[in-house]
Amino acid sequence: WINLSGVCQNIQEGVEIAERIKKEIFSNLNLTISIGVSFNYVYSKLASDMNKPNSITIIPFESFRDITRNIPAFELLFVGPASRKTLKKLRIITIGDLAASDKSLLKLNLGKKGLQLHDFANGDDSSFDPSTFVFEEMKSISNTITPPANITSINDAAAFIYLLSKAVSKRLDFHNYQCNRISLLIRFHDLS
Repeated sequence: WINLSGVCQNIQEGVEIAERIKKEIFSNLNLTISIGVSFNYVYSKLASDMNKPNSITIIPFESFRDITRNIPAFELLFVGPASRKTLKKLRIITIGDLAASDKSLLKLNLGKKGLQLHDFANGDDSSFDPSTFVFEEMKSISNTITPPANITSINDAAAFIYLLSKAVSKRLDFHNYQCNRISLLIRFHDLS
């Protein structure tokens, strides 16, 4: 994250900085990136994931509710598999559902994290500061790829799985780790 408050007068200036960063990275490293520009950390992260690959996505404060209302709640920062399962049990499927949900119900089922997720869904990420965020010991190593087009053949799927597996294997070697479980997540065109 890059905090541009106090540097930019408006979101368009943030977009211009994002465009310069994107061009520099491509020019120097020949890599494409996706960048999210928004009014806070949580929504800038969400925006960076929305239109991959190679994009700049904007979520302005004035329209964040309209833009994110129907996005799955699990796309929000810190909604992991366990939280996702609990939210689904509570019939909280989208960010809009989470924003409109009963805070006491969330606290009962998810503790303080439920309150934090409710705040995130409502545009308040004041409880999160990435500059003081302490990463826990690594419990897993993963890699994902969003292909530029839908994968429609077994050979293409096998090639992607091979590339992802090689990247994870290199990371395991780098950290001198061994694994005892492997999981594969496949997201279909309808995001299921």
